[in-house]
Amino acid sequence: MSAKVYVNNRCRLVRGDIFAEVAGQNALVEYVEISKAIDWVKLGRQIDAGGHEALIVTTFQIEGVALWARERKLPVLGVIHNPLLFLNSAACKSALADEGLRGIVLAPHVAARFNTLTQGAHMDAIGVVEPVFWGEGERAQPPAGAPKRVIVPGGVNFLARDFEGLLRALDHGRLARLRQSGIELQIIGGGPDRAKLEDQISTNDLSDVVSLLPLSETGRVPYSAYVAALREAWAIYPLLPLNWPPYRDYKITSAIPTAIGFGLPVVLDRWTASAYRVPALVTDGSIGAALDGLISLTPSKRSALVDEIVTYGSSARNRNRTELGRLLSASRTVAMGIAE
Repeated sequence: MSAKVYVNNRCRLVRGDIFAEVAGQNALVEYVEISKAIDWVKLGRQIDAGGHEALIVTTFQIEGVALWARERKLPVLGVIHNPLLFLNSAACKSALADEGLRGIVLAPHVAARFNTLTQGAHMDAIGVVEPVFWGEGERAQPPAGAPKRVIVPGGVNFLARDFEGLLRALDHGRLARLRQSGIELQIIGGGPDRAKLEDQISTNDLSDVVSLLPLSETGRVPYSAYVAALREAWAIYPLLPLNWPPYRDYKITSAIPTAIGFGLPVVLDRWTASAYRVPALVTDGSIGAALDGLISLTPSKRSALVDEIVTYGSSARNRNRTELGRLLSASRTVAMGIAE
């Protein structure tokens, strides 16, 4: 199986070329303009004339994208990030009746939720493909003498991640233990609440314990800096609020497959751990408990956990191959990415 990948050029303009950061791909990547309706028409013609055997669409819960994909004369695999949005769209939901359509979700708990919502009517047409590939042989390790950087990934959004709870958990005693352990929390995304977070870090004199990667002129952290930070991290902490459950119910947090892809220990509360079932440093539900768990993570324990995560990643990639083989018998695949 080989792939030709079409990606919206706006992605490269905003954050850089993510594919240049990942080694070991069996794909030809082409950036294309997708900003107007005519651009979709041109892309459709290009794919229709390309001699491809199947089409993977990475955002199938968007109604316009689903309608465009169904116009192609190819078998379609549609990645469904949000089953609720997908099933609320008449156009998306009706696509389930197409013989040539198969759906992909990104974690087992999302498949379970989808099948519950549809009473199992389409369970054979839905597959799980975990997005754990970030290059061959990735195993993150801090350089000698560097701080133990714990990555908080994704955008700074106070609804989807509990940054305010994190600041409350950084009391004097815990700050002293973090500093003594050489642990630094590193925020590696932009986002709508980033300026507010920066102000609170400065006001509370936390800049030696909580750092943020610089933003580019587009207001985003470039992929080159994002990936470099992950490759040199000590651990990753999703910081998911307990009072906002979608990432444990019908969506995924990218933090967990990212941790697996980079061979990074991931800190999870018991609820999240029970949903994803991946090797993790599992702690009680509070942010304080997660930080205390990180403080107690010795190099030997970290090394053992990394071994488990790398093994899980290898098994997940094998499962992905099997699942794609079940969903598609074609020998060639064309993938179109329009992710932000």
